[in-house]
Amino acid sequence: MSDPDLIDFLQAAFPHGSWPRPFHILEGLPKIAHGASPRDAAKAVGTSTRLLEQAQKSANPQFDVIGISPSDIADDDLRRAAIILGGLLLGQAAENAFEDIYREEMGGDAEFKLVDIREGRTDTDYRVLNGLNRRIYRLNIKFVGSTFRRAQELVGLESNDCFPLATYKIIGALEKQNHEHLPYIFAIVGVPNLTALSIRDNFSDRDLKITAMIAKRNEFPENEISKKFWFEILCPRGRRLTPSRTRAFVRRNGTSCPPAKRSICYIRC
Repeated sequence: MSDPDLIDFLQAAFPHGSWPRPFHILEGLPKIAHGASPRDAAKAVGTSTRLLEQAQKSANPQFDVIGISPSDIADDDLRRAAIILGGLLLGQAAENAFEDIYREEMGGDAEFKLVDIREGRTDTDYRVLNGLNRRIYRLNIKFVGSTFRRAQELVGLESNDCFPLATYKIIGALEKQNHEHLPYIFAIVGVPNLTALSIRDNFSDRDLKITAMIAKRNEFPENEISKKFWFEILCPRGRRLTPSRTRAFVRRNGTSCPPAKRSICYIRC
């Protein structure tokens, strides 16, 4: 992997600037190259003059700021990166599929309004408001592609009649529901056998390596990175995102989309 790759990756993920820490240090280097003083450049990107000057003196600042280089990445790191990127992309696809199904099922004359609040990066993806703009319930969209093989043994249900969900998420949902007196609903979008690892071939070796490097710091900007790959893979060359592109993506990866009415179920805590 050549040195400029990490910079190119960040520029694609954050086209309007404001790179996450510690990459914001790298944003100051072009400002110095264009004549700004280290002090002014540091202030502009929200870092210290000392850190920016250290990066300026480094032979490989893009790797030194995270303390990891491509040679530090092992096969297990790449596998983890594939799971991260695959999970982000499938999660984004699930949310798009949910909106499509919601509009189809509710119709254009529905009194209820679906409000997208994903940018807040909380445990809620959407709220539903009534005609008076009062909250009715909150929605958390989950994608499930793997089979809960021990379902009968552990919960007494058939594998195709349930899905696994982390206990802490259920507890958190119940606590929030009881505190707000507002139903908390998990909306499940599922495609059998479509998993994060099964779509690994959609990502280049370069992107997997860079993701692995970033993930090693345990500081992964999920929202921005998922958008980068969502539009690169599903909407190449600036084409508009449509439900048909989502379904085509699913078909390309070795499975088929179930009928809309069967591809989602609502589970209330």
